[in-house]
Amino acid sequence: MQRKLSLTFSLLLVLVAGNSPGFAQKEPSPYQVPEEFKEDYGKYRSPLLFDEGSEVKTPKDWQRRRQQILTYWTHHLGEWPPLITEPNVETLSTTQRDGGIQQLTLRFHWTPVEKTTGYLLIPEGARNRPAVLTVYYEPETAVGLKGENRDFAWQLAQRGFVTLSVGSSETTAARTYATYFPHLEHATVQPLSMLGYAAANCWHVLAQRPEVDAKRIGIVGHSYGGKWSMFAGALFDKFAAVATSDPGIMFSYGDTIRPSINYWEPWYLGWHPRPWRKRGLPTDENPVHGAYPQNT
Repeated sequence: MQRKLSLTFSLLLVLVAGNSPGFAQKEPSPYQVPEEFKEDYGKYRSPLLFDEGSEVKTPKDWQRRRQQILTYWTHHLGEWPPLITEPNVETLSTTQRDGGIQQLTLRFHWTPVEKTTGYLLIPEGARNRPAVLTVYYEPETAVGLKGENRDFAWQLAQRGFVTLSVGSSETTAARTYATYFPHLEHATVQPLSMLGYAAANCWHVLAQRPEVDAKRIGIVGHSYGGKWSMFAGALFDKFAAVATSDPGIMFSYGDTIRPSINYWEPWYLGWHPRPWRKRGLPTDENPVHGAYPQNT
């Protein structure tokens, strides 16, 4: 039976379920589903059905189903290289900021073939604290050194969280975005999945810090970072919580194409050898490639 990747996107989202408890200090306000959407799950196949059709009925069943979903996505997106579980982290500089928050500029491998530079914010007296990884085009925005209204890492640090801000600065400047393994001209893993892999390695950077409680590490991202944080949380189960803003929450293709969705671009799920397709909506004259349009 054929199934487009667009019809299994909901399965990727539910991979987040079953992760470690989050680090919220209080219960969120109750959310009420609008009446018109109650019991309306669309035409998508339930993620609580195994491939052969049997139902998930127990937590143990869900763990098996979750692995089945992960196997499906790994087949389409590519196999990650081994995680960098013991990162060698270089501290380039240390700065004292307002409120007693210490800012460390760190450099480390976030893929086997690529280093990144990010900012670690440590509140005064931090020990065994919850921590948050923030992801974006570059690391400066989230720590308040660039732009406005997206300084997530800085705002969280002022509230007592240890934060690590990272971004794909070099590829953003080159307008190739994302990260490519083993290299740009021959990627064996779709770039959006590799961003998830890079985030998983950043989790290990945070987890080895004495200021951080490794069981309470979350990830936050907006827009490009929203896609990044969502896939990281779905494909790596150690993030305790995932907060995703404006990622383009669905795939779209064929008759349902939407200009605000661009998962098909070669730096997300549509990698193909260069020259790359002209940026923009898929058309017969400008088709998409890579994993995005594939059937199984």
